[in-house]
Amino acid sequence: MRWSGPHLSGNFAGAVDSSQPGLSLRLYISGQALNSRTAVRNLESLRAKLSNDAAVEVIDVRERPELAEEDRILATPTLVRRTPSPVRKIIGDLSDIERVLAGLEIDGGRAA
Repeated sequence: MRWSGPHLSGNFAGAVDSSQPGLSLRLYISGQALNSRTAVRNLESLRAKLSNDAAVEVIDVRERPELAEEDRILATPTLVRRTPSPVRKIIGDLSDIERVLAGLEIDGGRAA
């Protein structure tokens, strides 16, 4: 994946099939800040752990503040697991992929 703008969405191929359809993630960033760029790069590594049907969006809060308000985002970067319920959030640059998966309750590509 090459991030070329403030908003990117799409389905990403992964190495592990998920038994839970409809995994939906949003990464909220703030422009080209260093920690935002790092989080986007780390999101690429996270993709390898996700199933083919996982939907991933990257949202710049400066361009889409209504989405950040909807998800009650207070800091960036923040990764939100929107579905399946319940919603889970991770704040930071996503540098520890295993902790991110555990925090979002995604076990080997499967949402808990």
